[in-house]
Amino acid sequence: MGITIHYKGQLNNPMLCNSVIDELKDISEIMNWEYSIMDKDWGKPLTAELLYYENRVEISGHLPLKGILINLHPGCEALSIMFDK
Repeated sequence: MGITIHYKGQLNNPMLCNSVIDELKDISEIMNWEYSIMDKDWGKPLTAELLYYENRVEISGHLPLKGILINLHPGCEALSIMFDK
C-alpha cells in the first residue's frame, strides 16, 4: 500500500518559474537525485494526446508545460512540479 499526495498552487509571478526549476535542479544535484526538465513553449497551443499501446502509454503532440520531474527513490513515483501559463 502506498501514499499519494496531490497538491496545487500557483506562482505570484510566472517569471519565477525558471527560478523555481533551477532551485529544484540544484537540490536534486546535491542529493544525487535523477531529474529531467520540461521546458516547452507556452505560446503554442495544446495538441497533446495519449497513445495507448499494449503495455505502455505515450504522449504525442505539444504539451505546453515547464517544470521538473525528480526521482527521489527507485521505489517511488517521480515528484512532478509543473507549470502552465
